[in-house]
Amino acid sequence: MLDKNFDPDSFLNNNFDDFWRFLFQHLMNICAKQKSKELKNSRNGIRHKHSKFKNIIEALGKVTSFVQAQHYHDDNFIYINKIFCFFFHPETPDVHRKGMIVQFFKILKTLSASNIADVQEAISLIIPYIYFVEKDSPEEEVFTTELFQGKGLQPLNDPSQKIGDKKTCIEDLKFFLNWIIENWDANNEFCVSALNLNILNVIYKKFTDKYEENGSLPKYGFLNGPPEELHDVIISFIKDMYSKNEKLNWNPFFKYEHNCLLVLDIGREVLSRKKETDFIVILRFFSYILKNEEYFATFKEAKEDILLDMALIFKIIIR
Repeated sequence: MLDKNFDPDSFLNNNFDDFWRFLFQHLMNICAKQKSKELKNSRNGIRHKHSKFKNIIEALGKVTSFVQAQHYHDDNFIYINKIFCFFFHPETPDVHRKGMIVQFFKILKTLSASNIADVQEAISLIIPYIYFVEKDSPEEEVFTTELFQGKGLQPLNDPSQKIGDKKTCIEDLKFFLNWIIENWDANNEFCVSALNLNILNVIYKKFTDKYEENGSLPKYGFLNGPPEELHDVIISFIKDMYSKNEKLNWNPFFKYEHNCLLVLDIGREVLSRKKETDFIVILRFFSYILKNEEYFATFKEAKEDILLDMALIFKIIIR
């Protein structure tokens, strides 16, 4: 595929289905070999693996540059989901994770809602929240159980490259949120779902647990409150969503009652942190909501005294 004479049409017609299956098997073989001490301690083995991962990412880049929705078959997604899970594992080196995240979002643009559901396991690993979770804590146990237990997910070891850290998590969160802003109109259903399930519910689990009724939200998240660095990223995202993109339609987000309630709880979280710049963002966001008749009506329907709660937050901030 990295040959200069690579023929995309021939590949799609003759090799596309096999590509995903063979790549999955190749990664499975790599993971099996990783258990060998001889390979782990071999300097040649380390260089070989790094080269292989780089070639995989480059080859996939060729695929994502021309593949369209009609080229996929349902059977492909069993392999696609697992392939990206290998790369998105938090113990896979950051350089390989980031290269595949770029390719994954290119693929997401071409998928239907049902096919996106088929790769939800991989989506849940894009942001490595585990870097912010305290070791040996109840939170870590929930994260580990929900994301990894019984799923056969393994990292791709490459001792020549570094594993990510909190900075990695922040960068990947920002990348995901920027993608959501850029694709809000074109991929609205997925953007709202990802923002709910994979971002806000995790970071603000302390709040979302209070008004979840049907068990549809993931069980993992920061039960003791959002980490400050991740909360700061969300505040910046809110600012970007209403200030730089005034024409974006928030109705698909606000139509869910729990999202209206969560916006208020984020406002209360801002109050508790007493950060002046965040006060301004929340004030302007609430004003933005109240000035839009549709959003105003949605909030009013969500909870009888929700506007009173919003007014109270206004009053406290202004003081």
